[in-house]
Formats: sequence, C-alpha cells, structure tokens
Amino acid sequence: MYLVRMLADPNISDAMNDAIQAVLDDGSPEALRYFRTVGQYEIDG
Repeated sequence: MYLVRMLADPNISDAMNDAIQAVLDDGSPEALRYFRTVGQYEIDG
C-alpha cells in the first residue's frame, strides 16, 4: 500500500504523517482515493 511506503520515509513531514494517519483511521475507499489523487498534494510541509 502506497500510504505505508510514504510513512516509511524518514523525511516525511509531521503534516503529511498526520494526514496519512487520518486517512488510515477513516479507511473508506473514498478517503483513500481522494488522498491519493488530490489530498497528498495539498499538504504543506
């Protein structure tokens, strides 16, 4: 899963980590799809 690979990056920002955790907590296909196509590019930091 691409989110796990992103979390494994030692240079990940706190904002990106928090956003990924929120998506994983939600777990819905819609949240995953939105994050992958749009959300990950909207994270500052």
